Parts: sequence; C-alpha cells; structure tokens
Amino acid sequence: MKYWPLIRSALLRRPAEAVLILLAVTTGFALFGFMIALAATETRVVDAVRADRLYVNARFETRYGLPIALEEQIRSIDGVTGVGAFRWLNGRYNDSRHGLGVNTVDEGMRISMAEARISQAQWSGLFAAGTGVLITKRAAANLGLRRGDVFHLSTGARQVRDVRDDGNTSWAFQVVEVLPDLPDWGEGGLILGNYRYTENARSRASRGYVDGFRVAVQDPKRAASIARQIDHRYANSGTPTLSIPARAAAEAMVRTGVSLASMTWGIGTTGLFMIVFLTGNSIAQSVRRRIPEFATLKAMGYTDSGVMWLVWVEAAIPCCVGAIVGTGFAALFAAVPQRYIPQALASVPHATVTMATLEWALALALLIAFAGSVMPVLLLRRLDVAAAINGRVR
Repeated sequence: MKYWPLIRSALLRRPAEAVLILLAVTTGFALFGFMIALAATETRVVDAVRADRLYVNARFETRYGLPIALEEQIRSIDGVTGVGAFRWLNGRYNDSRHGLGVNTVDEGMRISMAEARISQAQWSGLFAAGTGVLITKRAAANLGLRRGDVFHLSTGARQVRDVRDDGNTSWAFQVVEVLPDLPDWGEGGLILGNYRYTENARSRASRGYVDGFRVAVQDPKRAASIARQIDHRYANSGTPTLSIPARAAAEAMVRTGVSLASMTWGIGTTGLFMIVFLTGNSIAQSVRRRIPEFATLKAMGYTDSGVMWLVWVEAAIPCCVGAIVGTGFAALFAAVPQRYIPQALASVPHATVTMATLEWALALALLIAFAGSVMPVLLLRRLDVAAAINGRVR
C-alpha cells in the first residue's frame, strides 16, 4: 500500500493552515536552537578558563589601584606558583572616537598567563621593545592593524592616572606580533603592552600602581581558599583586595548576574511546549475532519499500526522541516557580527549553532510529532468503522 499520496493529500488539503503551522513550528525551533546554542557557548567559554588562576583586584575604588609591591608578597604565599601584574591604559584610537584599551603587563605574566598561545620568544620581544604590543587576530582585524604597524592611544588630560611625565597625552605603540584568539579574551580581542614602558613614562605621582594581579596556583582545588587567604592578609591594609578565581570571574562575565543557561533552557522549553500544543491541536482537528476517510482505509485493509504510522508521519514532516529551517535561522542570527549587536548585550557570549544543535532539534521534532499524535491515534484505535463510514461518528 502506498502512503505517500495520502500524506501529501493530507498536508496540502488546507495550504494556508499548513503554511501557518510550519511558520509557527519554524519560529519555535529557531528560538530553541538559538537558546540552546547560547547556553552551550556559555558553558564552553567558562570551561575554557583555567581553574588554577585567580584575579586580585582592589576591593574599593582607588585613584591609582593597588601597589605593585603586593606582587612579591602574593608570590610568597604557599600554593602560588606565579604572579603577573597588569594595568589598563584606556583612550581613543588614533585621535578618533573609537575607544581602545591596552592591557600592559609585566614579566610575571609569562607564568600566570602560561595557557596563552604566546611563546617565550614573543614574550621577550614584547618586553624588549618598549612601545611594542602583542595583539590578537580579532583585535587586529577590528583595528586594521598588521605586524609592524604603529598606532597612537590618546588618553586625554583628565585621565590623571595615565598622564605622561612630559605632559603628553598620546602614547605610541607598535605591533610586535599578532596572536591567535582565546575564548576568554572576549569578542573584541586583546592588546598586551609593556607595563615597564608605560610605568616609566607616567607622571611620578601615579607610578608604582597596577589595576590588579593574575595569580597562578598549583592546585585548582585550592584556588578559592588561596583567594580568601590573600584577601584576609590585606583586609586591614590601606588597599584591601578582592580576589576571585578566574573561572568564577568568567561565569560572572558571561552570565551578567543571571544564569543564561537556566534562562535559555526555560525559554527553549516554553517554545517546545508551544510546538507540542500547536501540533497536537492541528493533528486532532485534521483527524476529526477525516474520520470517514480513516474508517474507509481501515475497511480496505489498512492495519491500526499502518494508520498510526500515517498520522505520525503527517505530524513529523512539518516538525522536522520546521526544525531544520528554524535551526538554520538560528545559525544566521548567531552569525550577526558583534558590531551590530546592542551594546547592552556586548557581554553576552556569541552563540554558535553546531550540528549537535540540529541533531537535538531533529530528535525533539520526532518526539514532538509522537506526543502530538498520541491522542488522535488513540481515537482511531477505538474507531467504529461502520458507524464512521455512515457518518455517525464526529
């Protein structure tokens, strides 16, 4: 017996209704695909951050930051294997309105940033060239910079902490090397500069300070306890610290105070419930309208399992098509360049739709088709064929 002509006839019987159902299912799966991809991306970004790293920052806002002298003291704590200092230099790129920041670091970052794809030769090149910077591919592409290019960072006279000793507010930098990107370096990439160069050029009043420290610990399980130990040591000092494991900082950054994973699963599940309700209601109406047809099929010798399979396939086709098209739309939306995303969402990780997302969508589409066809199939199993053919069953 041939089922396809029956399936095609059922799907095209009411074209407008079929198109609306397909659009609704596609929208639901587009939402589901994007939300699940966003949750997966969040997890991947957090997992990519080393669990044996800490960030040490000033607990309260200060004029210049933390004293650089704390670096050696933190390095002496049991369980600490390396400490690197960093200080941001923020301003305008080449006197334009484009904001830019250079993260100046010291030699300690060789160890505390050992996971970065930076060779010892590249580190040495950075610290040997006073004005040299290491820039990631994404940042270089955004700024149109290549190896050897020179650019200027204008800090402005009001930024007292970044004013040069000679009164100049412009800092010149030259690209020493272009580095691969890492997940925890953000969508905009990163520029690493030489802390000693900027430190020696600053006004005397603002020298000897850093924005914070990146600490490498020997045992990831002790990261939280070492963070508490550092904060306890400086709790009563003039510059109390706030230490946080790098992975916890990554979670706070990508989740922006709210767990996107829990939100996305909730939103995705809501979309799936909408699809189940819509599919079930559509199939039930279709079956009720075609009771005499199904009764005729059973009278002609179609088995109960054959009729059940027919109903399920009629439900599965729009669900699977909607899953494929909806996941495709989710992938297109996820591919929107970062510059077109609202500034309020800049800290949200960029979703990546993979084949795993499509596989999940197709599996759920088949499950939804099954769930939506259960009640209509049970109705057909109890169908009185003679009464239905005579039109006495509605």
